[in-house]
Amino acid sequence: MGFAAYQINPDANLAKIVGTLKHPDVFLKIWTATVAKKARSTARRKGGHRWWSDLSAKTRIKKISFLSSEISNDHVGANLKQYGGTVRPKRGKFLAIPSRHNPNKQLWPSEYGKGELFFIRRGRRGFLLKKDGKRITLMFILVTKTVHKPDPWFPSDRECRAIGTKTANKYLKTEARKFAN
Repeated sequence: MGFAAYQINPDANLAKIVGTLKHPDVFLKIWTATVAKKARSTARRKGGHRWWSDLSAKTRIKKISFLSSEISNDHVGANLKQYGGTVRPKRGKFLAIPSRHNPNKQLWPSEYGKGELFFIRRGRRGFLLKKDGKRITLMFILVTKTVHKPDPWFPSDRECRAIGTKTANKYLKTEARKFAN
């Protein structure tokens, strides 16, 4: 995980249109840029977390050939968000998920001072708690894995082709105007 590549290929009808163009490579660049822009805007609209804007910023056009192009994203969670999947810990036994009572959700458990958090275990889950005087606050829930449902941000094949058709029609009108003048 950590790299995602998405192919953009025209269907038969769109391939016919592309075949009639004077400069199909220019059309494909415009189409690919439009799809990449749509993917970025969809990711940014997902909500109030910086995570989505980071994913959006890492969306790039990787390559363009005669009848296909590739848009890539090297954000660590790009494929996980697009297709869903299971996340397991890399180094430890648990994943630390900040609880809703945690006032510092941006801090990792390792960033707290030694002895500041204490661990209790209940079944397959663990909990990291913080004691402030007589008050105990649940800071992190520790789980062995999490399963994420798909939350697509990249346009579907159907949307890509619709963008392609719209772009082709605009491009054909532009070429027709140039030819008429």
